Amino acid sequence: MVSIKATFIKNGMIMVAASLIMYSAGMLMRVWLSGMLGAEGMGIYQLTLSAYAFFALVSSAGITVTVTRLVTELAATKKLPCAAYAAEAVMAASFCLSSLLGIGMFFCADFIGDILGSSLTVPALRILSPSLPLMSVSAAARGYFNAQRKVIAPISEQLIEQAVEIAVTMGAFALIPTGDIENACAYAALGTTAAEAVSFVYILIVYAADVRRLTGSRSRPDALWKAALPIYLPCTASSALRSSLAAVENMLIPAGLMRFGKSKSDSLACYGMITGMAMPVIVFPSVLILPFATLIITEMSSAKARCNASAIKRMSEKAVGVTMKYSIPVCAFMIFFSRGLSSLLYGNEDVALYIAALAPVVPLMYLDSAVDGILKGLGEQTSYLIFNAVDSAIRVALMFSMVPLFGTSAVIFVIVFSELFNTALSLWRLVKVSGLRPDIHRCFIMPVLITVLICLLYRLGISAAGTDPGCIAGIIICSAAYAALIKAAAGLVGALPPRPTAAAQRPGY
Repeated sequence: MVSIKATFIKNGMIMVAASLIMYSAGMLMRVWLSGMLGAEGMGIYQLTLSAYAFFALVSSAGITVTVTRLVTELAATKKLPCAAYAAEAVMAASFCLSSLLGIGMFFCADFIGDILGSSLTVPALRILSPSLPLMSVSAAARGYFNAQRKVIAPISEQLIEQAVEIAVTMGAFALIPTGDIENACAYAALGTTAAEAVSFVYILIVYAADVRRLTGSRSRPDALWKAALPIYLPCTASSALRSSLAAVENMLIPAGLMRFGKSKSDSLACYGMITGMAMPVIVFPSVLILPFATLIITEMSSAKARCNASAIKRMSEKAVGVTMKYSIPVCAFMIFFSRGLSSLLYGNEDVALYIAALAPVVPLMYLDSAVDGILKGLGEQTSYLIFNAVDSAIRVALMFSMVPLFGTSAVIFVIVFSELFNTALSLWRLVKVSGLRPDIHRCFIMPVLITVLICLLYRLGISAAGTDPGCIAGIIICSAAYAALIKAAAGLVGALPPRPTAAAQRPGY
């Protein structure tokens, strides 16, 4: 029988491979779209997405976690026949709620456009509105498969979704070429909605085939909504509050830059470069580690249902350690190769400054995602709500007060400060509920020292050779050197005799 640990690693590697394909395709799509829209057009498109994100997150953000937790806990207590009923009940409720949100988004598109400060967003918002109920059902089905540790179905669904989105968007631009920003944003929105429709049909077919074996024995679990609502409401409220404040923040950035002295076109261009071009580069490396943050929700929920405190502590320490050892070199290489990345992806070095300036958020952002996954698995969604609410409110206040005075420097500062603040709160809560005791030397000091050493040696090497192998080759060389050195250092530390405890140092021991 395959162990849970082996299943976790296997599923994680499958998700990493799939995510690498999706993120790579998404990144290339984003680069292509930035060429079609330009920096100002990307700013308009990001404004559209900020409003859409609010409705999308309210529709689906809490659904996946809710279904995952319910099905996992029912399975842990040998009540799997109730799982399909629970999943479908949440699915139906979320479909009704998100349909109302979709109708509201469609008919309020003009009003939303006025709030965003650009009527160019209106057609795209209307095209995106039908995707909301489809998205919520897909999210519920993904939660069911995550709880069952069956990752092939949700992964294949997301791969199909992205393929359809790219094909429809590029097809629209090819069939009806346009230099108009409004129509270009509408084409991108059309791709998103078409992709959600196809993935909705696919995931329902796969789900129906999987639960067919439970058809005869399906039954309603006791106190279903009493168990579901304490999970769903905080997660959804957190997402709704954070996305609404994020939408306000996204409106404040161009407005603040205009008050700082930039023209409207330049303000939208700066906003587009930061959020639509630099941030995707910063987020991209998370493809290799964040899938495990999704999977760990199931493992933590299962450990909590079994009251296994030692497993919770052990998995928490492992997750934090691996995340830090991975994210620290990513941060350094983002800074070190920022010019090469900007030239490679966007054909110029205009975005390089923003990539380098935002790179310090990488360890914070990646660690925060891992910790949030653990907290959700442990039922700490209320803490998650409070932390995100406070963090988002502070971000909005700082953007409002600082951007008109300091321009883009303030935008970068607020993003970095916010990630630091939110991660510190989440990590503090995790320490309290899990007994986490991270090893600072192994998790932080050793990766930092090795990364700095590698960057210095690489710089000296290319100076001595008189030639630069290029951005991609440089990243591969430095990454391989880091992996070898961090493994060797871990082996040396592991070979050292353990330090005696305080008790062992006393006479008589």
